[in-house]
Amino acid sequence: MTHSCGNDYNCQIMDPQEKLISELLNNIRGCNLINRDEIREDGGKWESYIHDYFANDKDSDSDDWGTDDGDDADSEGELDELEEADVHHHGAALVPFDDGNGFHGIDALHVGEAIAAEQARDLVSDHYETEKVKVEGFKCACKNEDCHKAFNKQEMLDSRLELRAFNEAEKDLLVLGAVQCHTNMSKMTTAKKHKTTERKHAHTEFFFRGKKVCRDRFRFLFAISQNKLSAVQTHYQANGIAPREKQTTKGKRRKTSLSFEDNQRIVVFLQNYATTHAVMLPGRVAGHKRDDILLLPSNNTKAAVHRVYKKIVKTAGYRVVGLTSFRDIWRQLCSHIVISRPMTDLCFKCQQNNSAIIKSANLGEDEKGENLKEQEHHLLTAKKQRSHYTAQVKDAKDVLHNQRLDEPAKSAPPAVAHYSFDFAQQVHFPNKVFQPGPIYFMTPRKCLVFGVCAEAIPQQINYLVDEHFVIDKGSNLVINLLHHFFEQYSLKERSVNLHCDNCTGQNKNNYMLWYMLWRVCNGLHHSITLNFLLTGHTKFAPDWCFGLLKKQYRVTDVSSLEELCDVVRASSVTKLNVPQLVGKEDGTQIVPQYDWQSFLKPFFKTLPQIKKYHHFRFSADQPGLVWSREFCDSQEVEFSLLKGKHLPPPELPTEREVNGLSAARQWYLHDNIRQFCDDESKDVTCPRPTIPKPAKT
Repeated sequence: MTHSCGNDYNCQIMDPQEKLISELLNNIRGCNLINRDEIREDGGKWESYIHDYFANDKDSDSDDWGTDDGDDADSEGELDELEEADVHHHGAALVPFDDGNGFHGIDALHVGEAIAAEQARDLVSDHYETEKVKVEGFKCACKNEDCHKAFNKQEMLDSRLELRAFNEAEKDLLVLGAVQCHTNMSKMTTAKKHKTTERKHAHTEFFFRGKKVCRDRFRFLFAISQNKLSAVQTHYQANGIAPREKQTTKGKRRKTSLSFEDNQRIVVFLQNYATTHAVMLPGRVAGHKRDDILLLPSNNTKAAVHRVYKKIVKTAGYRVVGLTSFRDIWRQLCSHIVISRPMTDLCFKCQQNNSAIIKSANLGEDEKGENLKEQEHHLLTAKKQRSHYTAQVKDAKDVLHNQRLDEPAKSAPPAVAHYSFDFAQQVHFPNKVFQPGPIYFMTPRKCLVFGVCAEAIPQQINYLVDEHFVIDKGSNLVINLLHHFFEQYSLKERSVNLHCDNCTGQNKNNYMLWYMLWRVCNGLHHSITLNFLLTGHTKFAPDWCFGLLKKQYRVTDVSSLEELCDVVRASSVTKLNVPQLVGKEDGTQIVPQYDWQSFLKPFFKTLPQIKKYHHFRFSADQPGLVWSREFCDSQEVEFSLLKGKHLPPPELPTEREVNGLSAARQWYLHDNIRQFCDDESKDVTCPRPTIPKPAKT
């Protein structure tokens, strides 16, 4: 709590550290272990800790209380009183403290005790009235006058309040000690008035602070129940003075617990069921890190498998385990048996091989072996291709040092760099997080996303191609975007390694090979390698960046290209994704589009069987030549693609004319999509067309 002082200073009386100190002092005082003088003599550790905090805290307001000169007489008088009160520790800072009768100065060493006393009063006040009522109403049933006169009501009240400072374990030890001192466990009775006989029960007399009392008064003074007293007596008779441990259900088996045989039957059933309905495929299954995965068909559910288990076990006369426990045991003991999920973009070759493996279950061992070998060979090839990709990325990382694609002032060009490029699935805008129903059946404005990723940094330039600027989605567009990237964002490296997927219409075609030859022929790169990942195994760095972009896109309202750029930036806090517009909604072109196909065709010829190869190498030392390999470990084959003796000129091709949106598309956006845009974006994304509306056919 905070008290406002008269000199406009705010004094924070309680904070967590002060509270800790006060609790420690309160425990010491409540237990009556030592008094204040003993704290000064023996509590050097406590004194140092309290003094360091209250007297040397430079940030606290207590320093101001010790150094404030004060302008009025009252303040000066208070300071004089504080200085006179500081008789035990000279030089200690004085702090104000409200004890209920106004603020008084207390030296910093004793402020913890004052706070502890205040907290103790607050704590006791919560229970004092209740305990007082109990003491007033207590009356034991014994007829011994000495028991009635042993303690007055105030002593009994003080005893019960003092015992509140002990926890249950400490109180348990106090009672155990009192019981141990006055319990007779001899084998024979020792009473003088009666005949000595064999003792059937232990005899206990009850004393409190050296005075004999009855059982009821003993329990009342210790504030314990009869059940607890009986439990302590029983424990002492069985175990002696050893501390009593709290009994729990830990280690005890419930009647409903599953036995080992129940668990074993579930595991055996799942293994047999998987052997019949699943297949263990060679290699690692996509989405799983383990190699021993057994895939059940995707139309299976755990509830359906449990119904089969229930029917079999019930017929055999065994205990049936419920669905929840069945699922838990499946997850814990048979985690390698999983239900496959529907997936897309899978390797068709893998699917063919796996289908052949499944169908060969009832065939001979030779046919089974051939199918398995074919799939293993395919997976080994995919693994080698992936290793080749990661090795080139590592080589690029070794030569890069804190460089970024979006910074205009780059350091010295590296010897080699690695880039990967790919198209993402197109996005639409306006995009609403809470999608209106009607727009589901409409086609908003479309935008292509093309990414060029430098994994060694890592950073990706995302080209946003509005449908206004899409002439075609073929090799011309890819080459134009790559050329802009090399000119504006690349690290100006001497040699470059490129990776992309196996799409023949966009990447794996002769125009792309000709463009790479054009670059090395004109000295833009000394050497280039163009590498294509194995079909069906093409997940690489651009897909990671696209995933972050799409994740942000799905939770953001987008009404314009500029807002889409903001989504790209916000998709990563480390500036992993960088947006680059190809053009604006009004037709302003930023990235020029050249006619590379018409420009390069007179100088080069086609490569035979281009789809067969996955790796191509180009060098400025031998312009016009390309070295091809089927796989990364295959032998290189040399081809000359230059038609004549003349190399292509360094000039850029002529620009292609962008036709823009058709009249029908412009009016469609205006009439149907405009209503879903934000007010400030309506005239940008879906403006009113300036051309006449075409007649409906």
